[in-house]
Amino acid sequence: MVFSEDVVKNAFDKVNGYCQICGKKLIFNSRGNAEARGAWEARHIKPASEGGKDEVRNCMILCMDCYTKPAEVRSGNAPARVEGPLYGERRK
Repeated sequence: MVFSEDVVKNAFDKVNGYCQICGKKLIFNSRGNAEARGAWEARHIKPASEGGKDEVRNCMILCMDCYTKPAEVRSGNAPARVEGPLYGERRK
């Protein structure tokens, strides 16, 4: 399953354009472009394979550095779930 553009835009807006793990400032038009400044991607918090839905509350916005890290590193746990700050919060 893939997020719709509306879901991604709403999730990006809810986190004020910051990575939900490291707090890096992101640029909306740099989505998916690893070479661009402020590059980022959207990821399911609960994977679709585990019943996660394509909705804003299951969409996590991550800079490319955090997006490409293994799930265990991103979450600090062994499961393949991504855990992070609530919408609107940034890690320092």
